[in-house]
Amino acid sequence: MKQLLRKLKKDSYILFSKYFTFWANRVYKRWSPLTIAVTGSVGKTTMLHILEQQFGSSAHLSHNANSIYGIAFDLLDESGVRGSRLRWFKLILVAPFKSLTVRRQEKFYIVEIDADRPKEADVVAAWLKPHITMWTSLSESHASNFEATAAERRISTLELIAREFAMVARHTSELVLVDGTDSLMVESAQNVNSNVEQVTPKTTGYKVTATSSEFKGQNGTFTFADPQPKEIALQLGFVEHLLAKVNMPVVYNLSNMRVLPGRSTALKGRDGLRIIDSSYNAHMQSMGSIIGMFADIKAKNKWLVIGDIIEQGSKEADLHASIASLIELSKPHKVVLVGRRTQEHTYPALKKSGKVPVESFAQPLEALKYLQSNLVGKEVVLFKGSQYLEGIIQHLLADDSDAQKLCRRGAAAQKARRARGL
Repeated sequence: MKQLLRKLKKDSYILFSKYFTFWANRVYKRWSPLTIAVTGSVGKTTMLHILEQQFGSSAHLSHNANSIYGIAFDLLDESGVRGSRLRWFKLILVAPFKSLTVRRQEKFYIVEIDADRPKEADVVAAWLKPHITMWTSLSESHASNFEATAAERRISTLELIAREFAMVARHTSELVLVDGTDSLMVESAQNVNSNVEQVTPKTTGYKVTATSSEFKGQNGTFTFADPQPKEIALQLGFVEHLLAKVNMPVVYNLSNMRVLPGRSTALKGRDGLRIIDSSYNAHMQSMGSIIGMFADIKAKNKWLVIGDIIEQGSKEADLHASIASLIELSKPHKVVLVGRRTQEHTYPALKKSGKVPVESFAQPLEALKYLQSNLVGKEVVLFKGSQYLEGIIQHLLADDSDAQKLCRRGAAAQKARRARGL
């Protein structure tokens, strides 16, 4: 019965979306932009913001909209559903009117396409038919949503996720850019109608501190006002490759780039504490990337606060155990683990090796109390993972108003944090 209900919910998700895509498509067809799709397991939002700096007013970008519903609402100039089910009724009513009144003039539409569940990326790409697709990454993000289907087809979860992203490539009319260092991505992007070109990192120098980062590109140095992991070099390679194709100059100064909350944001903490907030989410790929960045930051006293990685399905235990080796390579002065998964799987591995001092807490409030009692000031503290780490960060900020820079500010998230004492 549960499986039947799950299938009905999944089928109705796509079916109900057709109402909104029908009206949104009127706006899209009338506008007729050159559409650039950004897809992949991780890093899509960062890529979107880098491209925003490059294209400026010549492009409209689908900020905060990467699902079939979100993109439809974006085209209809609506923000979608934010914490109120009654808003669905308003959206149903206004969609036909917005399809007649919304006018867009930008030359480019840069749209983020996610693949949280099977078939969604395929449906979105079949609708939008992008001219150019930038497939930037591949990992087992949202693996729990793909495991059952992968088992039915007798393929690996990663292969099924790759096939989902590859559908975006197959619906692309002109050019597909893929990570040339990932053999599965390259293989999955074969036999498509458009031209496929492989991209590799082109930067030749990398510097990172707790408050900034630099990447030496082909004809200039990319500069950021926040710490960014060295893996961003691949995305910058995509950017340089794309801009050459559309005959546009590269903007290397990205110090004014808007960084979304919880995506490697530099914040000031009490008593000179320097906080790096990467608490928005975590996949194994992004966990390795951010911890690797942390290893490159030079500071006298570095702390890691690591939360669980969720939606990892049957590989949950092994993945969390493997985090221990990543942590050890970064040589932190202290590690604080938060959550059931890290407590059960990461903590034992770290205790067994004894290479780094570690504390583990099941609940974020316990971790907060420990940090408040043991941080003396001047430390660099990186937060990565789930378990409402943003609620911990909020209590460590030097300026309370900086809480607006944290992720998950909605009413539902605030209620969940309060329930945990944060």
